[in-house]
Amino acid sequence: MRCLAASEPNFAINGYASVADWQQAGTQEGMLIVLLCATGRKSTEAAVRRDLKPVVHGIAGARVIVVSDYEEPAEIVTALEHGAMGYIAMSANLDVAVAAIRLVRAGGTFVPASGLLAPRASAAANPPDATAKRRADGLTQRQLDVIDRLRQGESNKIIAYKLNMGECTVKVHVRNIMRKIKARNRTEIAFLTNELF
Repeated sequence: MRCLAASEPNFAINGYASVADWQQAGTQEGMLIVLLCATGRKSTEAAVRRDLKPVVHGIAGARVIVVSDYEEPAEIVTALEHGAMGYIAMSANLDVAVAAIRLVRAGGTFVPASGLLAPRASAAANPPDATAKRRADGLTQRQLDVIDRLRQGESNKIIAYKLNMGECTVKVHVRNIMRKIKARNRTEIAFLTNELF
């Protein structure tokens, strides 16, 4: 808390020993970002499975970020599935943590690189042709075109212009692609479809 307050004077910061203490304080009004901090495997698992949902559902519009020294990719995914908008590893430096908070505050999702390394390792265990075939199953040529442009970092507006379609159509394609390949964001789409390109 002291480090965040010193580095970001624009942040109004309050700290509590537990979610119960925070709820009793009744200061949830107007909060945009909630950092749910835990250390160690058991503490992190308890925070994600027990404390995360009440916090996420307890405040309208709040975005929750789990901060932990436990960087197991499966736990990061579980945190996101339970409503977290970010997961900051305690091994990250303060600048990365502040940037992640800003990203989540702006509506983005932050995941440490370790959260993406496990899927890559499992993809490497499968032959590339088999993995690529599984990823391509169910994707239309138009969706593959959208993925190709998305992998180049282009916005929906630019993709729409280059592929001669409406921006809303691009959004629908991106949403359908995410559903089909079980991706949570544009970065995961690019990563999970890497072998197709």
